[in-house]
Amino acid sequence: MEKQKVLLVGMYDDRMVSLAPPMLKSYVQKFPISEKYDIQTTDLSIFSQSTEEHLGIINSHNPDIVGFSSYVWNIPLIEKVAPHLDARIILGGPQCTTLEEEILSRNPNVDCVVSGEGVVTFKELLEYYSGEREFEGILGATNRDIRNPSRPLIQNLDDIPSPYEAILDERPDLEWILYETSKGCPQGCKYCTWSNSRRMRYHSEERVREDLGTILKLPKLKSIYLGDSSILYNRERAKGILDYINNI
Repeated sequence: MEKQKVLLVGMYDDRMVSLAPPMLKSYVQKFPISEKYDIQTTDLSIFSQSTEEHLGIINSHNPDIVGFSSYVWNIPLIEKVAPHLDARIILGGPQCTTLEEEILSRNPNVDCVVSGEGVVTFKELLEYYSGEREFEGILGATNRDIRNPSRPLIQNLDDIPSPYEAILDERPDLEWILYETSKGCPQGCKYCTWSNSRRMRYHSEERVREDLGTILKLPKLKSIYLGDSSILYNRERAKGILDYINNI
């Protein structure tokens, strides 16, 4: 049976790699469901590309399912692209949480909205689309008929396989890269995407060293953007990470 094609789209800057799409892909690849899908990722630019160029790039993959990682800076552009796609469309990311029904109402060809951390939800949605489970009970997923409860946060971040080997293979041209060693934030500012969790969750130090070892193999790398909400909250841990980067 021919595999369904899935395209996971990051939309910020095509000179970088958004983290959500390759992390979703790396998590799904742990499970048998991945054998039924051809999962690809792409990054589009909100700065230098038009809606027509976005559509051309997406349609060149001939996807059956398109997943967008949605933020305040790209949701208007996603909503321009979505009506012109002949595919199932999934929207996830911080801009979707608490706005599920509103997003579905104003985007009639969006099939599903994912709230909160989406890696497990996305894997279960692929199982749903392949007929292996019902939509009801997929935590964090909302369609026009069912709004499932939210999904608990992932407690062990190392359960998500590292995507960086694949990124290195696919984008050896990268000059800068985004990297997160933790999730959560102790501050709890209501306007911030980290406000859903005031408890810090960390990748293990071993995982961080392995990731950085891979990232630093990028031949053209000039800078690493540490996207942690509060990298210095645990000062000893931060010092160890920075020392490792400095001494590698």
